[in-house]
Amino acid sequence: MKSSIKSFIKSCSDKVCLSFILTAVFFIIIFSFFYTIAINKVLSTFIDSMHQREELAVSSGTKSFKIFLDMAENSLLLLSRNPSIINPSTETQKALDEFALDWAETPILGAARFDKDGNFRFMGNNVGESGEIYESLIGDVSSRDYFVWAETATEGDVYLGKPLMPKVKSPNLQFIFPFITPIYKSGDFDGILVLAISLPKLTAAYLDPLEVSPNCRVYLMHPDGTILAGSSEYAELIQFNYFEYLRDNPYPGSEAALQGLTQAVESENEGRLDVILYSPIEKGLVRFIIAYSPVIYGNEHWTLGLAVPITNINNDFDPLRETSIMLFSSAVLFILTLSAMGILLARANQRKAYLEGLEDGKRSKS
Repeated sequence: MKSSIKSFIKSCSDKVCLSFILTAVFFIIIFSFFYTIAINKVLSTFIDSMHQREELAVSSGTKSFKIFLDMAENSLLLLSRNPSIINPSTETQKALDEFALDWAETPILGAARFDKDGNFRFMGNNVGESGEIYESLIGDVSSRDYFVWAETATEGDVYLGKPLMPKVKSPNLQFIFPFITPIYKSGDFDGILVLAISLPKLTAAYLDPLEVSPNCRVYLMHPDGTILAGSSEYAELIQFNYFEYLRDNPYPGSEAALQGLTQAVESENEGRLDVILYSPIEKGLVRFIIAYSPVIYGNEHWTLGLAVPITNINNDFDPLRETSIMLFSSAVLFILTLSAMGILLARANQRKAYLEGLEDGKRSKS
């Protein structure tokens, strides 16, 4: 064995054989260099493609949100012009019940009528929990921001209230937000009409279909960092204030992540982020590719974000990576094979020349 190795080393010391080895090493190094650049370029293109898919998805989601809110606003205004809503009577309850029933398959839960002093009068809902869905609204709402707004608003104006959490104990009813318009009778303010919209139902209708990759997360975030709604499988993060969490639980890179997210929720333009965040789901730091789009409607400004863990992209990229590694290995093997054949051929020619020279020498002596 040792003699074979020594023989190989001796053969490689030959200038011709050494040139084959150095040429093979040179080509392998050059090929490796370009392979690394190419694979990183392809991965970068792959990530950029995912970003573009995310941006298209969140842009579509934002438009869907606004279209639905436009529909809700028009329905609210149409209902507010109903004579039984303007002049409360025995027909008022029927009108609200019929309205709620018509919207039973949508995120709209129902509507309620309050008088000019802010006291609850009538309501209609389609969730089978009569009265409870409006528990957080029933009573004196005269000090609420939306009622104070309504007292000086013009007939036909609408106000999108801040998302709130009903007191009703139901796992399927988390954040709701009220749509408000003032009611005027004979030119005088006479109360408000409130439309209640379920953010979980709105999420199921317009956010869940946005998934562009397995395990991607879709979130609707308030400017203060509170997650208002999200993909159904990550519902446990609803009400979670991520900004507070980052401040209270810093880690290397958390300040940059907080700055990026803060700029995103304050921005009025669409954008993208590539950040490392702590994931309460994975219980660790995860690099996310995020696309975001503002949802600006009336007085409210939310941000719709779609986050894909980089591991998802790597998993999608793995088949291409494996194929490229196989091609790279085949190319290296081909180079080594050619080099080995060149060395063997050179040694064979040298041996042949040596034997021929030896034979010629014997003839000359004889």
